[in-house]
Amino acid sequence: MTFSLLKSKVKSLGPHKTNNQTVGGSRRSSQSVRRLNLGPQGGVRARAGKDLYCVSREINADDGSTIFKFSEEKPMEEAQPAAPATEKEEEKMPTEEPAAAVEEEKPKGFGKSAAAGKVKVQPIVVVGAGRVGQALEEMGNGEDIVLRRGDPFPTDLKDRCPIVVCTRNDVLDDVIFSIPPGRWEDLVFLQNGVIQPWLQKQGLQNCSQMLAYFAVAKQGEKPTDGKTDLNPEGLTSITGKWGNAVAERLHAADLSCHVLDAADYEVRMYEKLIWISSFMVVGANNGGGTVGEGGENHKS
Repeated sequence: MTFSLLKSKVKSLGPHKTNNQTVGGSRRSSQSVRRLNLGPQGGVRARAGKDLYCVSREINADDGSTIFKFSEEKPMEEAQPAAPATEKEEEKMPTEEPAAAVEEEKPKGFGKSAAAGKVKVQPIVVVGAGRVGQALEEMGNGEDIVLRRGDPFPTDLKDRCPIVVCTRNDVLDDVIFSIPPGRWEDLVFLQNGVIQPWLQKQGLQNCSQMLAYFAVAKQGEKPTDGKTDLNPEGLTSITGKWGNAVAERLHAADLSCHVLDAADYEVRMYEKLIWISSFMVVGANNGGGTVGEGGENHKS
């Protein structure tokens, strides 16, 4: 059931009369209008006690009056659109975290891959600008010093750092006497063979030493780690004061390096001496060749 209520346009009709006022061109008693009173939720309450709800509103084209239509049936409420989130609310909204990258599992002795980003490493002084010396410099952050044959040791070097000797064994005397004795404790010897007798003669037996099992085919190329089926964890080893700092440099370049105490390092040193000696003997007795050829063609 639908009812209509007409309301005069105040601006065009002026003040309402209290009795017998004219609404929408029809004569009604103001008392009958007063019998409709406000009900809950914007409706009006009829004389019988039922709630009436406004369902539409129209403007009378003749006199400008407003016609309201009421119904006993409650109209469906329209869903209100959600208010847009404010900037502060957007900041509080949870964001999906990117999936954590799964780091490749590597055997003990490896560090993080250099592909994951350049790692800050301890600056060093490299003595010898050959393939290995240049490779060590390229593993750094551009703060290293490379000394070539005949270069004087820098006198303005204030902080202590590793001094990595990458030269042949037969020029070691010339190398150490070109370096101030106050810096000898920072020396790191990267030579094959057993050089302990010479180190003791010079009073350098407590200096750091490294056995490098990585190869640099050409100057400027990336080193190849000496991993084997028997030793997939790699064999490069270091001992001494600067062991951890130099190992971190190799790890940042995705090369293996094991920091050992003096006793374990000595075992590795003799292992490498035996390995080199046996391959040199095989090569000399078979017309020469590469290490790989010797291992492949002369197995017993």
